[in-house]
Amino acid sequence: MKKAEANNLKDIIKKAYPRRRYTAIYSSIKEELRVWVYYYGEEKPYDKKEENNAITYLLNSIADNGIRPKYRIERKKDQGTNRHTYICFR
Repeated sequence: MKKAEANNLKDIIKKAYPRRRYTAIYSSIKEELRVWVYYYGEEKPYDKKEENNAITYLLNSIADNGIRPKYRIERKKDQGTNRHTYICFR
């Protein structure tokens, strides 16, 4: 994925989440865009249905614009019990 394609995806994500602050980071070395989708940890228990809904909403909002990039789901642990779910677009 090139920088122009990543910026196009970022614009689509901004339209999908107009009021929510999101994190989208582009890595030129890996040529991928990583988008934060879901969080759970000490204060918020894990809810598989909520995580699936968040992932599905983001992918559908991108597909509605006619773009279907390759992606993978990545889960990372941060500082012990905090866990984050990302979608990495290639």
